[in-house]
Amino acid sequence: GEHMAADGTIDAAWMSRVKEVVDYAYNDGLYVILNVHHDDELWLVPTKDKLESDKATLTTIWKQICATFQDYDHRLIFEGMNETRVIGSAEEWTGGTQESYDVINQLFQAFVDTVRASGGSNTDRTVIVTDYAQSAEKNAIGGMIVPKDDHIIVSLHIYAPWNFCGPDDTRADWGSDSDKQELDTTFQYLDDTFISKGIPVIIDETGCVNKNENTSARVAWFSYYLSAAKKHGIKCFIWDNNETKNGFGLLNRKDCTWYYPEIIQAIQDATK
Repeated sequence: GEHMAADGTIDAAWMSRVKEVVDYAYNDGLYVILNVHHDDELWLVPTKDKLESDKATLTTIWKQICATFQDYDHRLIFEGMNETRVIGSAEEWTGGTQESYDVINQLFQAFVDTVRASGGSNTDRTVIVTDYAQSAEKNAIGGMIVPKDDHIIVSLHIYAPWNFCGPDDTRADWGSDSDKQELDTTFQYLDDTFISKGIPVIIDETGCVNKNENTSARVAWFSYYLSAAKKHGIKCFIWDNNETKNGFGLLNRKDCTWYYPEIIQAIQDATK
């Protein structure tokens, strides 16, 4: 949003930088997910009165991204929006409202239509859609209408339980039977709702923060979470905010080393 002119044109230097970063990974043979992130703080508000103007902005952005990347193969994946929600509302993190579901569903349909109409590899590129706030709340998932398309993935962000995973609570232990049951139930629900109907699911943000070096509890959580997700064919992406004090940081970007090698080992073992 802040990199766009009044007429919606994306700043050329910014687009060039995005392309450069995509190319780092893409040219190494990796899969890359490109998304529109944090525009909810600038222009994206899923309410009925914003629908038409937000749809126009979203399609303008994606037309330009599609033109820049239309010749990339299927290792480049487009994700239309990120954690779209009404910031500051009572329902911000509790699954949203029917009004928001209706708006988000229409915005994602417009995103998919825009990508498909743009030609090149975009006619059948894999695209990612999601629900209100990328939430695992059943009301949010139940309010989602997945566009009818043969190359679509549903993404959610699941840091569960939040009082262990997130920085807002002191809880530093994990691993009871009920802890494990919570994850099993969530993944089974996603399987029943989407995967069993032929719609793949990824969790493209998850992780748990360091709380006074509770590494063994984090190892147990990562091991169980990733292997339980894998049983359902759910691929997971770990959030790393480069912060190790009460944060999600795992990779030391300066030295290209791991802050917690035992966590990385657990991740690799669980996803083999």
